[in-house]
Amino acid sequence: MDLVVLRHTKASMSFLGELLLNGKHFCYTLEPAHDVPAGKYTVLVTFSPKFDQPMPLISGIPGFSGVRIHCGNTSQDTEGCLLVGDVQDCEHEYIAQSRIAFNRLYPLICAAEDSGETVTIEYQNLYPGA
Repeated sequence: MDLVVLRHTKASMSFLGELLLNGKHFCYTLEPAHDVPAGKYTVLVTFSPKFDQPMPLISGIPGFSGVRIHCGNTSQDTEGCLLVGDVQDCEHEYIAQSRIAFNRLYPLICAAEDSGETVTIEYQNLYPGA
């Protein structure tokens, strides 16, 4: 399974983007302005002590650890993780319907892992000045 984060907007507090699943639009993304380096990483479902349940972990990011995919609406809802949602407001640095998007994505990641498929995520910077 191939996930791609297309960062299209660098705002004051966050990056906003689009998540592609196997090349097709899946949902929108928001992450804090800590710039996870562009590149391709592995996604593994592991137990998260913070969330007290298994969650997707983006592993192998240089200089970062514990970066997960989870629900949230603004950069205040994450310390460095990737938030997903079905509605995006770039002007107000906000995404909505996050649980709906996450609840669609999470079982797909789990099913891919369960079938032995490698799940990857690639960050691409498309915003001006990237």
